[in-house]
Amino acid sequence: MPLVAYVDTNVFGHIRSKENGVTAEHVQRLRAVVASGELVIPASVVVAEELLATIASSPARAFSLGRLYLELASMNHCIKPAGDLMRDAIDAYVSRGATRIPYAGLSEDEKEHWRAISTGRIPTGHLLGIVDGAGEQKRKFLAFMNNAYPVARDLFRRRKEQRERPLGVREFWNMMSVHYAEGFARGRVKAVRKRGIKGLLDKRIIRAAVGYAIVLVHTQAVTGKKPDVGDSRDMQHVVMAASVGKLLVTHDEPFARQIRQIPGFEMEVLSLPALLDRL
Repeated sequence: MPLVAYVDTNVFGHIRSKENGVTAEHVQRLRAVVASGELVIPASVVVAEELLATIASSPARAFSLGRLYLELASMNHCIKPAGDLMRDAIDAYVSRGATRIPYAGLSEDEKEHWRAISTGRIPTGHLLGIVDGAGEQKRKFLAFMNNAYPVARDLFRRRKEQRERPLGVREFWNMMSVHYAEGFARGRVKAVRKRGIKGLLDKRIIRAAVGYAIVLVHTQAVTGKKPDVGDSRDMQHVVMAASVGKLLVTHDEPFARQIRQIPGFEMEVLSLPALLDRL
């Protein structure tokens, strides 16, 4: 069986530039294990969008990264958008059925369209429109965070004024996880409550989304940093990674620390060199 690993956007930049501990030998080894089928890197639309985000300022770099991604990521294992994955998990919980497979099953026309976008065969103006669009799901995730942040900020502020000790992540999870799960289950809340909202948190994809939101809002409430669009992208990375396995490769250490703080969530977060060491 091949090893399946979700690879974060920043890693591809380091593969291209041979930075952050990534050497030419690592890149050669990575190409070899992908070509042999020993390692599968599922394709992610979120990663692809981020890699193409420099089209306006540096089209040569963007298309170089696009071609690199086409070489290393498997379009036969293209992960569904995070919102679709979460809906599938909620539907499976309500119906007591199995969760659908996490892959979108791209047609050959869709794969060719992706190749055309990534290599610049579609006019740059069209590409800019795709990247700038960012997606409805990013806006929804960011809206959720913008609603959650003031509540947490005010809670932490009151505790400080009353000279109570700050809440830890686990305590914040115990206090808010059911509320957050209901927020993500919008439209299906009654059906989920009928079965039991706490049980929904045992669904790996939902635990990933709720847990990352808990950790992120907790961090923001402590530091005073407001949510931004990058937070919504990171949440999508976590959900998509959770849907395909238990390995996430990133060189973003703050992001890695946040994932490791999610209560009861099994996900090994490691660097590309560390991943290659185990193959």
